[in-house]
Amino acid sequence: MELTDARRQQLSTPRTWASAAHLAASWSLYVLLALLALRTPLFIRIPAWLAMGWLLLGNGAIVHEATHRHLFRSAAANRVAGAVAGVAVLLPWGVYWPYHLSHHRYTVAIEDPEGPPLQFRSRVEYPLLALGGVAFLVRLLGFGIATAVGRPPAWLRSTAQRRAAVTDTVLCFAAIAVVVRLALSNFATLCTVWLIPWLFALLIVVPLVLVTEHYGASVGTVEAADNTRTVVSNGVVRWMYWNNNFHTAHHQLPTVVFQSLPELDRLIGGERLGPWISPGYLAFHHGVWRSLPWLDRSGTGSTELPRDTPLS
Repeated sequence: MELTDARRQQLSTPRTWASAAHLAASWSLYVLLALLALRTPLFIRIPAWLAMGWLLLGNGAIVHEATHRHLFRSAAANRVAGAVAGVAVLLPWGVYWPYHLSHHRYTVAIEDPEGPPLQFRSRVEYPLLALGGVAFLVRLLGFGIATAVGRPPAWLRSTAQRRAAVTDTVLCFAAIAVVVRLALSNFATLCTVWLIPWLFALLIVVPLVLVTEHYGASVGTVEAADNTRTVVSNGVVRWMYWNNNFHTAHHQLPTVVFQSLPELDRLIGGERLGPWISPGYLAFHHGVWRSLPWLDRSGTGSTELPRDTPLS
């Protein structure tokens, strides 16, 4: 991939108004779906909850984009957007920010704070995937608590980072207190407008999506084309997930803003990634499921998806 400095800068320049419009549309759509769910029968609420769950996943993507300062040219605006989006899903932006940048610095290396890439050894293990979102959230909140009591992880390097980690962890626990208060006063409304979509996102959508990013990569692999997966998916999912499905392109050039990731994916020849690209998230999981035995008898799992998995 050859990019001129001017082209690289163009792809990496935040598009403030486009990001603000995307942010406003995403959050407004969530509010409208929540109002719809409050006033409609169950058969309409269920698809509304599914869409709301994906939009909450999008809040996680907003936290990610704010971490890379891809949303706005203003660092303060990125910080506010990341913190607000994070609190909505109980994810402390101030902890995620240095955690994720350290992940980029040491992707699938021993020092990677995310740990070694996931790789299932059998189908019996697969239901454990549902715990992935919970484990991720608890882990980040735990890092924030540890920092508050004076035991920050190594990747929280500066005083400013530690201060932001504590601040956003406090904000998340304040949000948890609000959730508990609402649960005691109006549990049905809380379930309808937030709790059920949040649980759907945490237990299903987040594990479904995040496991694809580096699944089966070998520890120590350097090249993004060999340790990071791309999922093509569809336009609706790409919009709700802020193009984070183009994960190989993102790791090859992390400065590129989310609006430019489809173009960067074409420039790096995403279609040449072979088994490291999938047409959709369900297709990825179907392929992994087919590649696994019911019980692990060999001690190793497969990192390859079936070769007959179609690409679109």
